[in-house]
Amino acid sequence: MHKETVIAVAIGLVLGLILTFGVYQWKKSTQPQTEIDLAQETPSPTPQKSANQEIIIETPKDGEILNQPKTLIKGSGPAQAFLVIFVNDKEIVTQINNEKQFSVELELAKGPNVINLTALENSGNTYTTDILLVYEPIQ
Repeated sequence: MHKETVIAVAIGLVLGLILTFGVYQWKKSTQPQTEIDLAQETPSPTPQKSANQEIIIETPKDGEILNQPKTLIKGSGPAQAFLVIFVNDKEIVTQINNEKQFSVELELAKGPNVINLTALENSGNTYTTDILLVYEPIQ
């Protein structure tokens, strides 16, 4: 009797595993895709840049050495975009005018100053550029 019990339990386990696997596969095929799967299959749209929508610095030039602590940065970018300028742990926010021009006075620290300019359009497009200015006072 012991032998028949062992065989019955083994057959029950095998049938139970087969049934469980079948139910698992059926549920997996009928469930909608998860957000992770959708994110992997659907690339996010990237804003399109046109050549005339970049930030262009007219003055001063990148890498220029200045002997005054204040300088006027002039340039152009997308019309009506907000312009955020980071220099020496300071943030300056302004808006580019309808003629696509901007002009901002900055105070430089002695030595190299990395200036980051980022334009933010209402549509969500962003444009970024960096310039390096070096302030060396006259001794």
